[in-house]
Amino acid sequence: MKSLKSILILSLLLYSFVGFSQTEEEEPIPTAKGNFVIGGSSSFNFSSSTPKTKSDSGDFPDTETRNTSFSFMPNFGYFVIDNLAIGGGISFTSNKTKSDAFDFESTNTAFVFSPFVRYYFTEGNVKPFLQGTVGAGFSNTKVDDDFGEDEFKNSVFNYGFEGGVAFFLGNSASIDLGVGYRSSSVKPRDDNDNNVRFVTNGFGFNAGFNIFF
Repeated sequence: MKSLKSILILSLLLYSFVGFSQTEEEEPIPTAKGNFVIGGSSSFNFSSSTPKTKSDSGDFPDTETRNTSFSFMPNFGYFVIDNLAIGGGISFTSNKTKSDAFDFESTNTAFVFSPFVRYYFTEGNVKPFLQGTVGAGFSNTKVDDDFGEDEFKNSVFNYGFEGGVAFFLGNSASIDLGVGYRSSSVKPRDDNDNNVRFVTNGFGFNAGFNIFF
């Protein structure tokens, strides 16, 4: 009787283990080939520098330059293989540079279409990822200085790299936190025979939310 009872208990445990394993295997993988991802990310960057000018006749007053930027990009992607998604997004970026010493202020707003490639590592609910982005679009720049106010229309080219961690909420959504590097080149479209470009490089913290289906 004892032996029969032991066999029944072992059978039930084995059945439960096999059933659990099958359930785990049958759960959908959000980053599997053929799935889609849609979401958005944002970033905020701030930098402040104090250039100094020196000469044999003495030092000039220090000047402080402050730069702040904000960006938001909704995106849509498709997994061509497990964990590798390609897609695109439309980003909005606002950048402001100010120098009190030179009474200078510049505000730039840009809209850019940006294809991207993202790869996820590991198979758990916490997945590190790497992403690369290249984009092109247009922007408007307003400048206010000693010579008055001016407005310029520009062409924009940028690229960036980002690394971070995606925290999955079940199998259909994730919250992403990362650190990225971004380079943006803004070029006036009119009267630019010398191919003048305004280049901004910087690191920033990024946060995003994605839905998988």
